[in-house]
Amino acid sequence: MWYHYKRMFIPVQLAIGLICWMIYRAAAPDPGPAATAFMVMQVGAVAGSLWVNRLRGGLTSGDSRFLN
Repeated sequence: MWYHYKRMFIPVQLAIGLICWMIYRAAAPDPGPAATAFMVMQVGAVAGSLWVNRLRGGLTSGDSRFLN
């Protein structure tokens, strides 16, 4: 999990920052929506990394259910 997370850390954080900045600009007086989006995307980044690790583990262990 950590290999994929570390490898994709900079691009993912740049994308999250850009999206949060656009949300903040759209809801200028209220930072709440941008903060909520930031937290959701951070949790999604970690969850996605865990998911990729699980999928790669299944493909490399010779489990045929992924190959059918």
